[in-house]
Amino acid sequence: MKSFFILFLWIGNTLMIGQTNINNDFNSSNNLAYDTTKVLNVYSSPTGNSYTEKSIKGHKYYDEEYKIAEIYVDDRMIHKYAIRYDAYHDQIEVIENDKKFVLSKENKIRVVLKGYEYGVLLNKKGVEEYFIIFNKNKETSLVLKARKKIEDAKKPQSGFEKYKPPAFYRDYSYFIKNNSGDLKKVRLKKNNILTALKDKKEAVEKFASSKKLKFKKESDVIKIIDYYNTL
Repeated sequence: MKSFFILFLWIGNTLMIGQTNINNDFNSSNNLAYDTTKVLNVYSSPTGNSYTEKSIKGHKYYDEEYKIAEIYVDDRMIHKYAIRYDAYHDQIEVIENDKKFVLSKENKIRVVLKGYEYGVLLNKKGVEEYFIIFNKNKETSLVLKARKKIEDAKKPQSGFEKYKPPAFYRDYSYFIKNNSGDLKKVRLKKNNILTALKDKKEAVEKFASSKKLKFKKESDVIKIIDYYNTL
């Protein structure tokens, strides 16, 4: 029995050491020796509009669930975090050691997920904001500014009406980003998209028709722009 217990401890320690070595090898091979405190800020979430967040219907996130993302600074991957984008405050929440932080927008930060990435771009007022870039690492990309706003509560004006609580709502805008980083605002409509891609309009239109892609559907426009980038 004693021999079995010693063997059990030996196996457990071996597995723990092996896991540590794997993590160290991963960090070393990916050059992840980076002071992550440089990109993590203290989490704060002022709601505004004199409402408590619990009183507001819906949620303020682009995607309410946390997802694992690779964090890049100056095109160098520094870490992987569980993140979600707060589209009301324009900040990316991060979980680190069971604590919540927000990412700094400095140092050309990029947050890369499986189907898209968050990048810091200038809005029309010259202010840095997070935008969702769908065609990753391409010269031309469909870009979304996913903004959430609050619709004020509505008090009943008569006995026949009910109180309507405050609610988050979407205020989304689409753009097409060129290789210079310029953003051209578009709607997901055929004429809008083809005008933005007018230098290769005929080829793009023919491709979309052959694949039965719809210009009003986000996922289809991403495919259309992927094709545009091959021309």
